[in-house]
Amino acid sequence: MSCKTGEGIETLQTEIAEQIRSLPHVSDLLPESYFRVKDHLATQRKDFIDYREYKKLCCKKGVADEKHQQILIRFLHDLGDVLYFHDPQGPYHELRDTNILNPEWVTKGVYKILNNLELIHRHGVLDRERLGAILSDSRCYPPSRHDFIIGMMRKFELCFEFPDCNGQRLLIPELLHPNEPELGFDTKKALNLEYHYNVLPSGLISRFIVRMHHRLSPKPTYWRSGVVLEIDGNLSLVRADTQRGRIFVSVLGPKPSRPRALAAIRDAFAYIHSTIPKIGPEEKVPLPDKPGVVVSYSHLTKLEEQGEESIFPDGADHKYSVRELLQGIRTAPIFDVFLSHNSKDKPVVRRIGEQLKALGLRVWLDEWELAPGRAWQEALEEIIQTVGSAAVLIGPDGFGPWEVPEMRGCLSEFHRRKMPVIPVLLPGATKKPDLPMFLSHLTWVDLRRGLTKAGLDRLMWGITGQKPVP
Repeated sequence: MSCKTGEGIETLQTEIAEQIRSLPHVSDLLPESYFRVKDHLATQRKDFIDYREYKKLCCKKGVADEKHQQILIRFLHDLGDVLYFHDPQGPYHELRDTNILNPEWVTKGVYKILNNLELIHRHGVLDRERLGAILSDSRCYPPSRHDFIIGMMRKFELCFEFPDCNGQRLLIPELLHPNEPELGFDTKKALNLEYHYNVLPSGLISRFIVRMHHRLSPKPTYWRSGVVLEIDGNLSLVRADTQRGRIFVSVLGPKPSRPRALAAIRDAFAYIHSTIPKIGPEEKVPLPDKPGVVVSYSHLTKLEEQGEESIFPDGADHKYSVRELLQGIRTAPIFDVFLSHNSKDKPVVRRIGEQLKALGLRVWLDEWELAPGRAWQEALEEIIQTVGSAAVLIGPDGFGPWEVPEMRGCLSEFHRRKMPVIPVLLPGATKKPDLPMFLSHLTWVDLRRGLTKAGLDRLMWGITGQKPVP
């Protein structure tokens, strides 16, 4: 394509038009009142308003229905006109009940922190009491909004809190010391995997460190391009080489649990990759006796599907077993289904879980799987990202406080990796269920008449993908 001669411009325009047509909601018709709200917000000079003020504006401009107010604010967020992260029960309390009219207000505040010389010299250790001095402009960034800026950094995986400091001290991995410490980690005895990128963004490994900070080794070990984790009794070394476009993963510990540790790491990277368009890394499996030679993971899986038992990799001097190279790398989900529910429906949900377990399924139910002493929000986030399917159970009392964010997380996985999300109506649920917009488009299971065999067979079909035999 040439801007000088115009060659290829028409093809580019056609391709852009095709991409736009494929986007969701592009052809949706919107009320004129939506645009009156949008235009009014665009003319404001305020950096932020609270949700109550937004609702008053909507009513004044003809958008009085609360459901339409919610739809509109999410459209405005998607368009980039405002930032909106309202989640009444979410873990990031700093983001509740605030709407930013000027997204640059957030961006400038975050960059003031990331570019602060004091923090750079302290290798990313941020004391909350220093925020006023770092953000400096108390008119633009009053103390009442400092928590919001930190909340945004946490949400976008730029920082995490040190344990046992009550949120008053945080770490920004992007500012960590650049040098890798002496580790004494024997990668030759480990389960190894590599990610190969055309271009490896420098901030990707920092996001990974934040995302996995609850898995840090007992003696926290991290630097700007790497981290040591402890998962299921295994020490896992993850480090990046941005110049070569590589991330190296090594898991050392009890062999039976190594695949689970590696699976947790792969799931974290899969999520991060899903948020970066067209990053497309290749997973590579190093040869056990010649780690400098790697084989494409996707190629190995294709060979296995075609019944090939061995491979003679380029750079090797003998054949290798396809099955043995894949051993420990590929793992099925540990759980088949996650039961998202209102705690008021616990007795019937427990019965459903027990019946599914009796049918041979691996069921994740909070009271069965949440370990004492562990942050349960992190456990929920982890299971939603790794489970094979999710059942969103709706009883007579509707959604529970945490069921809504769980549902949103499940729908995100539905779009990211096609994870089945199955709405299930429990006994006593309303005859005309008012399901959320995105959930109502999915095929649901009706158990309002009881836990019948036909109903449970239908639920099994959704979970396993195998249609029951009449």
